[in-house]
Amino acid sequence: MSVAVHHGDNLRKTEVKKKTVYKAVLDTPFILKWPFTPADRHLEIFKALCELLKPIGEARLERRKQRKQKIKATEQLPSSPTVITGFNEITRSLERKDPDDSDAIVFVCRSDTELPQLCSYYPQLCALAGRKLVPLQKGSETALAGVLGLKRVMGVQVKGSGDVWDRLTKLTSGIPTPSAPWLEHRYMPTEIKTLETTAPVINRTQPKNQQQMKRPSAGTESSNKKQKS
Repeated sequence: MSVAVHHGDNLRKTEVKKKTVYKAVLDTPFILKWPFTPADRHLEIFKALCELLKPIGEARLERRKQRKQKIKATEQLPSSPTVITGFNEITRSLERKDPDDSDAIVFVCRSDTELPQLCSYYPQLCALAGRKLVPLQKGSETALAGVLGLKRVMGVQVKGSGDVWDRLTKLTSGIPTPSAPWLEHRYMPTEIKTLETTAPVINRTQPKNQQQMKRPSAGTESSNKKQKS
């Protein structure tokens, strides 16, 4: 019994050489860009935010101590500022589009999340609700969670009053509120962007012996015609 033997050269695919090419593609206007927080302003903004949220964190820790000591909790969370934490709760608040929360600010620890898709829709929601969106730099989640007395805080919506709140709104005034142009204009100009990709290199100069092997001989063509007739 004969056994078919496969050689290594037959099984291996020849390496395809690739080159970098650039293609023009249409850009979609429905993907909004995140606002940019200047590095020189981020520290001042974050300090003012922590100062504003500090009383809430202190009250939350005091209530936990009273519960551990089996004492009826008498410490109440401050009524101001109004704070909403968690992606789901913030999303519900943005979807409601409450006019009373139009001056609220949404802070997101975007650089600290392992799944950016969880907050990728925030620019669109903030644009529809007309609320300011401020992305925080990497490492802000740990400090923000410590101030609020929570384990994790990926996002927070804040609305307050007083001197600290006025200072925070003044510091974030330079960050533009996300806007959806397609809501204001029916027709928008076409935007074309360049996409970097790769393409295989086609070798157009083949050896003569390979070209001759691919071309059928004259005798073969004539014999094929006779067989058909």
